[in-house]
Amino acid sequence: MSCPSLLERSLQYLEENDERRAGGMLVWLFLLLVRWLVGLHSYSGEHTPPMFGDYEAQRHWMEITINLPVSDWYFNSSSNDLLYWGLDYPPLTAYVSYLFGRAAQVTEPSMVELTSSRGYESATSKVFMRSSVLLCDVLLFIPAIYYVARALYGAKQWTQRTAFVVLVLLQPAVLLIDHGHFQYNNVCLGFTALGVALILQGHEFLGSVCYCLALNFKQMALYYAPAFGVFLLARCFYRKQCILHIVKLAIAVVATFVLMWAPFCAYPSAAESCLSTLTQVVHRIFPFGRGLFEDKVANFWCIADFALKIRRHVTPELQMRLCTLMTFAGFSPSVIDLLRRKPTNLRFVLSLAVCSLSFFLFSFQVHEKSILLPLLPISFLFAHNALLAGWFGVLSTFRFDHYGCALEANILFAN
Repeated sequence: MSCPSLLERSLQYLEENDERRAGGMLVWLFLLLVRWLVGLHSYSGEHTPPMFGDYEAQRHWMEITINLPVSDWYFNSSSNDLLYWGLDYPPLTAYVSYLFGRAAQVTEPSMVELTSSRGYESATSKVFMRSSVLLCDVLLFIPAIYYVARALYGAKQWTQRTAFVVLVLLQPAVLLIDHGHFQYNNVCLGFTALGVALILQGHEFLGSVCYCLALNFKQMALYYAPAFGVFLLARCFYRKQCILHIVKLAIAVVATFVLMWAPFCAYPSAAESCLSTLTQVVHRIFPFGRGLFEDKVANFWCIADFALKIRRHVTPELQMRLCTLMTFAGFSPSVIDLLRRKPTNLRFVLSLAVCSLSFFLFSFQVHEKSILLPLLPISFLFAHNALLAGWFGVLSTFRFDHYGCALEANILFAN
């Protein structure tokens, strides 16, 4: 920006007076304070039985993972009713739930008692749950954004780096969805950001591992897959020993997935084989049977349904094909460009933004909270277009879906 903002002027003052360490500490404390204050508000589904909301889903997964063997986590049973917030995210989400569940078992056992803890909402359990999200930010998301800032700005531009960190980490959508509504999206985003930073600095192997961890936490990280895959492949083409680099990346991907999924085969149930258990996990993660318009839809199909009446006239199978075709059409120019020209860091970030936006707009079962996925790489463009990145962060906070498909659903039922 041509004219320094108040934030930049304040940071410049600290830098000129050799107070960078104190300034960094103030930034950290401010970021944590804002997150904690957001958490003082109500959350998704508070005091609203029978399902209670996403807060209850996260608590319920802690309950399931510490009380049932790993082989039963994704199967329906008398102790694990999949219609009541059954696990539908990849294994790393379950493992994180297990760790927090063990901690909850020590601090407040009744919070994670099997079945009887449904809808549990004590004051201390709320503090525990809010603290768990904050801990994920402290250990992963905030450091990852710092690392991205260092990769983008270098070691010397302290003012620009710190301003970038503040602007990214104080975006309303980032704060409200995880610390208000209540979810752990920043774990997935943190691994993704760390992967991007590592790749920008030339550490493709570790960057691939981090991205695979993001995929194993939330399947929506697939929004970034075309950009990650094609960019890394294109980089290999411009290096000596191309095949060796490709093999290294393949090892990173395979090893990470084997590590994440191996427990389901290492500890199988008596009734299920390793293959059937893995198949059930995949089925839970990708529930195509729910249809395109399951629950709320926040993308192009929500608007298109008004004019085209897709739900009435298009079969679910054709809906899926249309989603796939439109999504590929959306991101193809970006990944083709990565192959046609020498891949640069800026083209990588732009491709991440284009691919994730394409998935958000056209793919299958996109809910409003998925806006965080394109928001992350677009935020990385602050250095190149602060106006675009800033306004996108503001606009992404508004939930247009409630005025779209929800209204259309009411009209359909009324007719």
